[in-house]
Amino acid sequence: MKVRYSSILKWMLILSPIVDNINGYLLISKGNSNISGTFKTLIFLFCLIIIFLKGVNRGENFGIICMAIISVLQLIVFEIQYKGGLFYNISILIKLLTPIVIARAVYVLEIYDQTIKICIDKISMFYCWFFPLSLIIPIILGVGYTTYRSGEGSKGFYYAGNEISIIMVVVLALEIEKYKNKRSKANLLNIILGVVSILYLGTKTGYFSLIILILVALYLEKNLNKNLINVFLLVPGVFGGLWYVINNVNTVTQNINAIIWRYKTSSYRGVSFLLSGRELRIKRAIHLVYSENPIRNMLIGIGSHAAENKLKILIEMDLMDLFIRFGVIVFFVIIRFYYKNIKQVIKKKNIQYIMGTILACGASVFAGHMLFSPMVSIVLMILFLKNKFI
Repeated sequence: MKVRYSSILKWMLILSPIVDNINGYLLISKGNSNISGTFKTLIFLFCLIIIFLKGVNRGENFGIICMAIISVLQLIVFEIQYKGGLFYNISILIKLLTPIVIARAVYVLEIYDQTIKICIDKISMFYCWFFPLSLIIPIILGVGYTTYRSGEGSKGFYYAGNEISIIMVVVLALEIEKYKNKRSKANLLNIILGVVSILYLGTKTGYFSLIILILVALYLEKNLNKNLINVFLLVPGVFGGLWYVINNVNTVTQNINAIIWRYKTSSYRGVSFLLSGRELRIKRAIHLVYSENPIRNMLIGIGSHAAENKLKILIEMDLMDLFIRFGVIVFFVIIRFYYKNIKQVIKKKNIQYIMGTILACGASVFAGHMLFSPMVSIVLMILFLKNKFI
């Protein structure tokens, strides 16, 4: 019996956000659950199996083996230095490497099975519908987490507001591109659902990205005279929906008022307000990490467990956290991977994908929660793969 690796991978990636929501529900009801992390680890291991069973380029597989050896040595040093947290360090490393092994597995499958392209398309279509609905339905039912501790915003059963916010930025870019390629009422509804879910989510990142993506979409509308019907559908549909939500739904009004209030009462304005004061943590982190053994710590880092539990360092700016936790070697591998994919997106000149990528990566640099969140990096990986197969 022939194993359909493409189909299995497709269903694993489709089930991933569903498992995240189940995990969030269990966290609310039982207070503890790790099924999401376990499922992401299974995806990681399955992709490794694909790479080593079906891969033909042994040189690239050799590179992965070298990276694995370096990672093991790195983890041993962390364990010797700080004693404890081995499994936590491994889990964080798996999160960082998950999009890399997914991309490599898809590349391997593409050689043998062209249906992988159809699978990626189906995954992206599912994400476009599932993520907005997974935010809106809990709002209607009155369940789930609020985005902020003070009660504003709604993030469904997603534990981290910044993570689902970045996901929705990427998803909205996919939705707009889907509507651009096929101007159907269903695809227009999909955009409206994405817009409404971001408004209810209530994050600065979401609101800023929403404005940028819609303005870019309208600016790129060509031949307006020939497409007046579509424009008449789009503008009243989107902006009419925005106007109704902002003026008639108390939740969104509270979100906007809360952001304004935080700005007015904050001790820091401008950049510091946009970064939520994260830049103030950098100086302390540098002092704690590089006051002793600076060369070693720069090369291999101190590990996630030591950063969070021993030294209490959590900057929540991905590039800084990546460098502090895993050093320059892993930093170079991860950044090189994203840089290559971003170059491919820019090369294809798909403006919506470019904007979605820039906004998501910008949020990662300045606010974190992308590189260390497998679901965020998986969704961004799907955008990269969609761009590759266009």
